[in-house]
Amino acid sequence: AFNLASRRRILQRVFKKCPSFGFFFFNSYCVKRSLFVPMWQEHIFSCEGSTQGDPAGMAAFALGIADLGEESAGTSPPDHFAICPWYADNGSFAGSGVDAAGWWHFLKRNGDKFGFFPNNKSILFVKDPSRVDEFKEMFGDIVVVSDGIELLGAPIGSKMFVDSYVSKKVEGYSKLVTDLSTLAEVDPQAAASIFLFSTRAKWSFLQRTTPTNPGHFTPLANVIHNVFLPRLCKAYDISGLVKDIFDLPPRLGGLGISDPTTSNDSNFELSRLATKALTTFLLNWREARFPDGKALSMERKLVVDEIEKRDLEKLRAVQMRAHDDPGWDDRMASIENPSKTLRRALDQCALKGASA
Repeated sequence: AFNLASRRRILQRVFKKCPSFGFFFFNSYCVKRSLFVPMWQEHIFSCEGSTQGDPAGMAAFALGIADLGEESAGTSPPDHFAICPWYADNGSFAGSGVDAAGWWHFLKRNGDKFGFFPNNKSILFVKDPSRVDEFKEMFGDIVVVSDGIELLGAPIGSKMFVDSYVSKKVEGYSKLVTDLSTLAEVDPQAAASIFLFSTRAKWSFLQRTTPTNPGHFTPLANVIHNVFLPRLCKAYDISGLVKDIFDLPPRLGGLGISDPTTSNDSNFELSRLATKALTTFLLNWREARFPDGKALSMERKLVVDEIEKRDLEKLRAVQMRAHDDPGWDDRMASIENPSKTLRRALDQCALKGASA
């Protein structure tokens, strides 16, 4: 879709909707750009749309098809409940079946004017299984299901569908961490970086977007604590107080390797807090105004403050456990006042962003 959108329309809409961005985009796309295709060993000209990988490409594409989203949303009557969110070229509709059909057929009739071409891979989710055949006839050329769908990487549907989706994802994450454990034996620094800045984000995203039972992540937690961490640290006992220290963020002296079973609920709550203004706007888009930058900044500050508060609570809990954990005293038998030593180590490592 990025390459098919009408560039002429994009330029017009960019100058109208966001003039300060217009000249930047115009200078980038006012002439045909030559693109080299290694597979063909040939040059082709970029004549339409925006180039994927261009930092300005996503914003320009969104502005270019904004009118299509606004006009298609107007196909449902004002007194009907309807939500039509878009993310890049992924359009969605929530509402009655008749309104959804009107929205879908409008996109098929008018999408080509904007360089947007709906395809038959689209899926319609129907809550009432008895009406599946009715909607298949109404829509004609798209898949109609009644159990659930995946939307932008998150499941929507029945509890059985969501639980099954999460279980399959966790199975894949567990295998991924197991494979990463092999690297941890030979290059622990690289393995830790991959885990913290890439691998962990996969289930964090799922937890932020999907309300589910934390117990689904137990197999993943077992792999992290029984396979990955021992190989990463060359230690045989990663439990108790040591496990809690690793759970702390680096700025507080930990490793930032948290237990996915304990982070599940907090990730979802923080995600709801961070998106509250946008969610309110989507639910009341006919009357509400889009939240301004100040409102969004306030929400971000609330989330940051809440994360800071929870991390400090974790730190205090770790410091208190040093008094009561006999296993910790055994490992620190040669050190006088081990809890005081731990506090000092955490403070010093937090200052330099290293783990105690």
